[in-house]
Amino acid sequence: MLHQQRLPLWAVPASSRPSRLLPTLHLTVAFVLLFDLGILTTFTLILLTLPFAYFPPTRLAYLAAGKATFGRVLTLMVQWFSPTELVISAGEGIDAAKLMERDRDGRVRKVNLPTKGVWISNHTTLADWLYLWDFAYLADHSSSIYIALKSSLRKIPIIGWAASWFGFIFLERRWASDRAPFRRQLKRIAQETNRGGADQKLALLIFPEGTIVTANTRGISSKFAEKTAVSDYKHVLLPRSTGLFFALRQLAPSIPNLSLVDLTVGYPLPRQPPPSDGKPVSPLYASDYYTLPSILLSHVPPPELHIHVRAFPVSSIPLGDLSTMEHNPDDEGTEEEKRVFEEWLRKRWQEKDDLIERFRTEGSFLKQPRSNGVKGAVEEDDDDERRPGEHVWPIRLRHPLEPLLAFSLFLPLLALYGIWRGRWVAAGLLLSGVRYAFGRGGEAAATKSCGCGKMAVKTEL
Repeated sequence: MLHQQRLPLWAVPASSRPSRLLPTLHLTVAFVLLFDLGILTTFTLILLTLPFAYFPPTRLAYLAAGKATFGRVLTLMVQWFSPTELVISAGEGIDAAKLMERDRDGRVRKVNLPTKGVWISNHTTLADWLYLWDFAYLADHSSSIYIALKSSLRKIPIIGWAASWFGFIFLERRWASDRAPFRRQLKRIAQETNRGGADQKLALLIFPEGTIVTANTRGISSKFAEKTAVSDYKHVLLPRSTGLFFALRQLAPSIPNLSLVDLTVGYPLPRQPPPSDGKPVSPLYASDYYTLPSILLSHVPPPELHIHVRAFPVSSIPLGDLSTMEHNPDDEGTEEEKRVFEEWLRKRWQEKDDLIERFRTEGSFLKQPRSNGVKGAVEEDDDDERRPGEHVWPIRLRHPLEPLLAFSLFLPLLALYGIWRGRWVAAGLLLSGVRYAFGRGGEAAATKSCGCGKMAVKTEL
C-alpha cells in the first residue's frame, strides 16, 4: 500500500485509487456544467439548422458545422480539465518529414494525413474515441469524421440523436441485420464526400476488434484463436475483417485516392516487476487504469498518449475483383477473397501487437536509433527523452477565440436575431418599393384627388 501511495495516480488501477470527489469537486462541477453546456449548445445548433440536412447542396456544410463544433468541445474539455499530450510518430506509408506542420515557435499546429481515409485503430479503452477525435481535430478532420458505433448508443438522449444526425454508423454486430443499413450509410457517406469535391476530407473510424481489451476479452480472443488454429496476440484482440472488407469494397470504387489509415494507440502503464519463482506476471490492461469517469470526472488522464500512424493506399490492399461492384453493388466478394483479406489484416494486427510490445518495454513505438559506432551518440534509454521522429502536441484548441465556437449557441441565436431584425429591413424595403411605385406621378394624383398634399399620401402609407 505504501508503494502504491508513492506511485502517480495514473499508475494505480482506477478501482484502487483514493476518492478524489472532495479535492476535485470544484473541477468536477465545472466540467459537468461546461460539458453539458457544450453538448446542449451543439445540439441546439444542429436542431435549429436541421432543415439544411435535407437539401443536398447544404447537407455537407450542416454535418461539418455540427461535428466541428462538438470536436472543439471535446478538445476544450481535455485542455481545461484533463490535460495530456499526444505523442505522434510516423510509420509505413507516411512521409515523416511532412507529417507535422509547426508555427513560428516550433509548436505543432497540424498533422498531415491522407485527405480521404478509412481509419482503423486498436481499441484499448472506452476513452479511445475521445482522444482520436482530438487527433482528428489536429488533422483538420474533425468536421469530416464518421464513427462506427454500437447500435445501443443511438438511444442515448441528445448524444445518440446528434450522432445519428452526424451520419455516424450504428451496428448491431450481427452481419445479417447490419449488412443492408451499413451499405446504405456507406453509400450516403460516399455521396456526401464526393459532393464536396477533390479537397473534401473523410475520416471513417472503425475499430475492427469490436470491443476494448480487458482480461475477459483477451481470454475470449485466445480461445477463439486456439479453436480456429490462428496465431494469437499478446496485447490486442483478433480483428473482425467482415465489416472492414465490406466498407473498403463499397467505398473504393466511388472515392478516388482512398487510403486505409492505421492508428496504433498506446497508453502508459506502470512497469511490472520481473517474474519470480517461475510464475508468469499477470498482464496489465489500460482499460483498468483509464476509464472515462477517472479521466473526465476524477481528472486523472494518461500523462501522455502515443499514436503511431501508418497508411496504405486502398489500391495496394487485397480487396478482390472490384469491377463486379459496378453491376452488383451488393457483391461481398468470394470466400477466397475474404480469406486473403483476413490474412492481410491479421498480419497488420501482428505488426500492431509488436509495436505495442515495444511501447510497453521501451516507452516508444519507434526503435532506439543506433549509435553507428560513435561513442556517446545514443544515451541510455530514458522514458522522459523523446526519440527522433516523435512529435508532442499538448491537446488544446489552436486559437484563443475557438472556445466561442465550441459553445456556439450564439450562432443560431445570432441568426434568429438577424431574421427578427430583418423583418424591419424587409418592411423598410417594402415601404421604399411602395413609395417608388407611387412616385412623383402617384403623389401628384393623390394630391389632386384629395387636396391634402404630399403629407397625406405619406400618412396614408
